Amino acid sequence: MAAEQPSNKALPIAGGMLASMLALLLGLVQPFEGYSAQPYRDVVGKLTVCYGHTAKVEQRTYTRAECERLLQSDLGVAWNTVQSCIKVPMADYQAAALTSFAFNVGPGGAGVKDGLCTLRNGQQPRIRIYANQGRWDLACAQLSNWANAGGRPYKGLERRRTAERAMCEGRY
Repeated sequence: MAAEQPSNKALPIAGGMLASMLALLLGLVQPFEGYSAQPYRDVVGKLTVCYGHTAKVEQRTYTRAECERLLQSDLGVAWNTVQSCIKVPMADYQAAALTSFAFNVGPGGAGVKDGLCTLRNGQQPRIRIYANQGRWDLACAQLSNWANAGGRPYKGLERRRTAERAMCEGRY
């Protein structure tokens, strides 16, 4: 499928996202993150609540409205991550796939962890390099290589990356 150019006609919403991209993004993120009003430990032991929110989680019950606000905010942060390191035009489906990926893995940081923008070793990940070269077939294929958490493969992450890759390739 030929890559569409992003449309700027829709009203920007959370974090400057377009409504059309946000709809695709929510369809990726919500099913894989699930919903929990009670904090829990994820597969790597990180305290998590609502739809995969991990920043400053308090041990209490969260309301649905609070969870929706946290999700909007977290998606805005993930979208800002994508915009900070992917500098070429993207179709809505490509932006949604990379934002879902960034929501899940973060930007990364030298000496800290691997992510969309930077690897632990300080290098740029191939997904970022290929995307910025406009080589979307290769960039999207890279998503399949990120199905581990804490050094272990997880079926849930494998399913998520398969869905993100399909979205990235325009097969949704």
